[in-house]
Formats: sequence, structure tokens, C-alpha cells
Amino acid sequence: MGTLPVDPKWAEQRLCVGKEWHRFPSHFFLPPNVRVGFLRSDFRGLLPKYYEGAPHEGGTRVIPSGMNDLNREDPTRYVRAAPHRRRAHQKKTRSC
Repeated sequence: MGTLPVDPKWAEQRLCVGKEWHRFPSHFFLPPNVRVGFLRSDFRGLLPKYYEGAPHEGGTRVIPSGMNDLNREDPTRYVRAAPHRRRAHQKKTRSC
């Protein structure tokens, strides 16, 4: 599988998914400058998050921040739906 061309004028792009997020295979299929964002929907459980790297002590035995074993929703995983597309010179935000 080849890689998709990356437009240099867009430092980072966001692919937003809603309530059908579980049907999206993985962020591994996206170009390096595209990150997956979650829009709030009917689903109220714990959403996936990006790997932050292993902490210096405890390795993978340490529970990452924002995780829980009760499938409780973490509101920090959501991004806002933007009314328009951001221009390359504008400040980055957590929106789609």
C-alpha cells in the first residue's frame, strides 16, 4: 500500500468520526499529518486515544491518564465541530 501525498500547507489535519467511530479501522491507515478526532454522539463510553509512550518508570504496567476499567466517558477525547475549515496560517485548535 502506498502513502497518500501530504500537502505541506496543512501542518496537521483532522479526520473526524462520530457515532460510527468503531467502524473506522485505525489511524495507521492515515497519512502522518492526519489525526483522528471524535465528535460527540450517542455513544457515552470510553473512546480510544493515541499512545503517549511508555512512562520512564513502570512501563506498560502503569495505567495511562484518562483510562478507566468501567468504560466511563472521558470528555477530553472529543473535538468541536468547526463551522468552517481552518486556514494554514490560523492557530491550531481541537476542532474538525
